[in-house]
Formats: sequence, structure tokens, C-alpha cells
Amino acid sequence: MKTIFAIFSLLILLQPTPINADEFFEIWLWSNVGESKDKRVVQIKEHHACTGYVAKLVVHKIPSPGKKFEGEKVIELSTEGSIVNIWYMPVDKIVLGVEGTYIISGFGGSKKALRINTDGTLKHVSPPSIEFQPKKCPPSVAKEFEGSAYIRCFEYQDLKSKERRLLAYQGPCT
Repeated sequence: MKTIFAIFSLLILLQPTPINADEFFEIWLWSNVGESKDKRVVQIKEHHACTGYVAKLVVHKIPSPGKKFEGEKVIELSTEGSIVNIWYMPVDKIVLGVEGTYIISGFGGSKKALRINTDGTLKHVSPPSIEFQPKKCPPSVAKEFEGSAYIRCFEYQDLKSKERRLLAYQGPCT
């Protein structure tokens, strides 16, 4: 009987932790399909300015790149121009700040922003004061964004450590 109880207890512990409804986020990502039966998809439409489709998904974290849906790539560069961190943020957003392994993404002046970890984990936060300076992108950035005309590099001050951090991403198409 003790063995059965131990196995049952272990099975309960191995069950995935349920995700609370307030831990889901509605975000727009690039879609390589015009329609999908994926249960996370709310809507798919052509992007208003760029070529391609975008999908509104309800997710608890940003999906890994290379699947049907993909966020906008954000890279952090060292002073030598090598990649230090990579994030993916929703389409048509900007980076408002950086803090450790997180970026804060959203629109300036909005009441909510998304804190995004390098693993795609999301959390709503208050947007920080926007403080970044445009910088010239190192040559290594062009390889990461395959000749995009929308690549931008900005220097941010880490919200906690106050260190200077160089981030590159494609600005929203207009």
C-alpha cells in the first residue's frame, strides 16, 4: 500500500502546474500562414504596412522562433559587436527598457508594458521612463537581420544595474 501511495504522490508532483488566466497575454506575432487551427490564434490578417501576415495569439510566453509564429528579434551586443542576449517581442512594438535578462516592450505613453525574458516568459509591468540613445549599428547586426532597412541600434541604461547596454532590433514598418 505504501508503494502505491508513493507512486500516486509522485504522479501528482509530476503534473504540470496549471497556468492562471491572468498569466495569458494577447500579442501580435509574425505568421508564416494565412490561417491556422492553432487554439492560441484569435485572428490572422495581412500586416497593414509590411509584407506578410500577423497573428493575434493568446499565450503565456512568446513561442520559440522558427515555428508558424515568430516575434520581432531583439539582440544585445557586446562592445566588440558579438551577441550577448536574444529576445523576441510582439510585432510593431519598441523596446522601452532593459533590466538584467529582461526587456520591457510596448508603446511609449501606454499604461501597460510587457516584461520579456530571454526564454519568452511574459509579465505585465508599468512602462519605464523611456531613456535610450540612437547608436551606429556594428557590422555584425546586418547578418542577424538579413539586409532589413528597419534595423536600429540603441543604447539603454539597465534599469537596475545602471550599466550601458546596446540593443538592436527592427523598428516597426510604417
